[in-house]
Amino acid sequence: MILLITDGQTCTLRSLLCEMDQKVAFLELQNPQFSPAFKTVLEDGRLEFAVIDCFMNEHRCLELLNGIKGQRPDVPVIFVVTSGSDQIIADTLNCGARYCFRKPLDVIRFNARVRMLLELKRASQERRVPLLPHDPKPAQNAGITNDMPENILRTVHFIEDHASQRDLSVDRLAGIACMSPFLFCRVFRKHTNKSPMQFVDHVRIEKAKEFLTTRSGSMPVSQIAHTAGFYDSSNFNKHFKKATGLTPSAFKLKAKPLSSQ
Repeated sequence: MILLITDGQTCTLRSLLCEMDQKVAFLELQNPQFSPAFKTVLEDGRLEFAVIDCFMNEHRCLELLNGIKGQRPDVPVIFVVTSGSDQIIADTLNCGARYCFRKPLDVIRFNARVRMLLELKRASQERRVPLLPHDPKPAQNAGITNDMPENILRTVHFIEDHASQRDLSVDRLAGIACMSPFLFCRVFRKHTNKSPMQFVDHVRIEKAKEFLTTRSGSMPVSQIAHTAGFYDSSNFNKHFKKATGLTPSAFKLKAKPLSSQ
């Protein structure tokens, strides 16, 4: 089941989502029965992911995003803004949104993200690395094993949803996994083929690629670095070039013909 929330304007996403899923829980923020209906949907174990279609009430929609991630951290959230600033996009990612789309909506890219989330949720209980929609086997490429313990999987999900936070550390992640830092690092590497902080950098790089290849590519590289979770542009450039062989600016130029299609 998909949860679709709109802040009261005409929503065009409902038909798109209905074509992909048998059930879409459609909630309008201005409906007097919104709060109890929202609570009921969040308590439903069939809920796979959520979409927030925000037209004007950005503050309230961000509160809803926080509410979803607070009660159902296992549920990925896609945030759609009408013509929001780069700051609102950064805010949604900082609050745990998996993707943020700016209107006019790139329907092909949006559909690809939705289908990927549904397939991964249903086929592999969301054992995945995000932001790799063109890769049919993202989890395997990241080295993630199929027998990953629940506490490690929980930590992977946390990293994916909070990679933009710059206070991630081994101690904090080990606490989420309820393990000592030493044991956590050993078990995490066993199941992902990466150290915890290498995995954090990997997710941040994938977020940065998303910014560089979409409409948000108009953001300065320094702001993309900040939004993706890196301390500064120098640190970002270093990690990005190590991972891709290109600087962020060169990657953006190379990807430009693809993103304009």
